[in-house]
Amino acid sequence: MNSEVLMFLPNEEYHHGEKYRDYLSSTQLKQMLVSPKHFKFALTQEEEQSAALHFGSLYHDCLECIATGGTIGDWRSKFVPFVPPINPSTGKAYGKDTQKYLKAIEDAKSAYPDRVFEDLESIESVSSMVLALLEQCGDTSNLIRKCIAQSDPEISVFCEYEGAKFKYRPDLYSEHRMIDWKTVATDTLSEQTVNSCVSKFGYHISAAFYQFFEHERTGKWIPFYWVFQSKEEPYDAVMASAELWAYSDDGSGVVQKGPGALVFEALLSQYLYCLKHDDYRGAEILSAKDGSARVLIPTPSQGEYFKVPTFYND
Repeated sequence: MNSEVLMFLPNEEYHHGEKYRDYLSSTQLKQMLVSPKHFKFALTQEEEQSAALHFGSLYHDCLECIATGGTIGDWRSKFVPFVPPINPSTGKAYGKDTQKYLKAIEDAKSAYPDRVFEDLESIESVSSMVLALLEQCGDTSNLIRKCIAQSDPEISVFCEYEGAKFKYRPDLYSEHRMIDWKTVATDTLSEQTVNSCVSKFGYHISAAFYQFFEHERTGKWIPFYWVFQSKEEPYDAVMASAELWAYSDDGSGVVQKGPGALVFEALLSQYLYCLKHDDYRGAEILSAKDGSARVLIPTPSQGEYFKVPTFYND
């Protein structure tokens, strides 16, 4: 398999650079879950940068700074803290998604184009979270510091597989493991919460995507891990293995496939079919064809049968 591995490629270049525009990411492939038609449409749309996504980018950027030998202070020094305007009706700062806030920060950027403005609250939150992750989460902090010391951050891999182009970029990479940072808006980091996040956001599919193409590139099934950290104080964190969700190789020669691996392979197969035949059907593709017709036959859940009313007439 042809591949190219780049170190320290700027995030903007990886995601939006013209040279790598034709390479498909796991996030883009997951759009196939809706339908091939939706997938093709989504490729033409610019990704909206929500406040949550922007915060996640800051968090990743800070940890990349740490992983390359810097400090939280070094990361903070990149920014000019921005204090948002106050809403006179409430006496509180305007929210990050409001027009007042967006206009104020755009005005600041226009007035000082050579400086990088960032919301002061976000800077403080990211700083506190990363400090807690590295020093205040017991054995988890010890393990994460060890992983950072033994890994390379933000390696970008571009590869070709069966005539199609793909790309992936684990947050930490070594021949022993791949790690992705995840922030969650909850103070509960139980197994149930982690499983819910993995399923809801398709993290297991992305993990399998990374593992599959890394195996194609190196011949190794590299274990994949997530580090989940709460965005709520006291900013607790857990490290979770994807071995039951994606691919797992115990050394016996038999590779176990979790649900993420099975879903990924179905999406990959469908994408390669669409690419070959230039056939991007809509949601009808999820219904079996009967002659010349495709008719969905929805299966009611067992709970629907308990909704049947009972009338007790005299």
